[in-house]
Amino acid sequence: MLIRKITENDLEQVNTIEQAAYTNPWTPKIFQDCLKENYQAWLLEDGATYCGYGIYTTIIDEAHLLNLCINPKFQGLGFSKQLLSFLISKATWQQLRIMHLEVRASNKTAQHLYLTAGFACVGRRKNYYLHDKTREDALLFSLSLIS
Repeated sequence: MLIRKITENDLEQVNTIEQAAYTNPWTPKIFQDCLKENYQAWLLEDGATYCGYGIYTTIIDEAHLLNLCINPKFQGLGFSKQLLSFLISKATWQQLRIMHLEVRASNKTAQHLYLTAGFACVGRRKNYYLHDKTREDALLFSLSLIS
């Protein structure tokens, strides 16, 4: 496994994974914007196979995890844990103080991943996610990056 920066050349395949994984996926333009300054966009690959990606933005001394996605073909193999660990390490190396993220209230698998990684659920954002023409709450998770 290799984790490397996402480049312009990766965007088509990254978008393909996004489309396969989510009912309300990001647009290609959003991924394009994530290649700019203040974003960390990382790709997990095995040879020529794109397994997943993670993207966070930095605001002063905080990281906001925007997207952690594993190709549905490779879910359940521990790749999300590996990628999340890398992103936490990267943010810590950048001397960021805290990492935040939102997760769907119905996504128990992701919640378990974040809790296992040391995140704490610190709040709820009402009607945050669009879900089949309805809205779903997000749970807000945070992890202190300083010891």
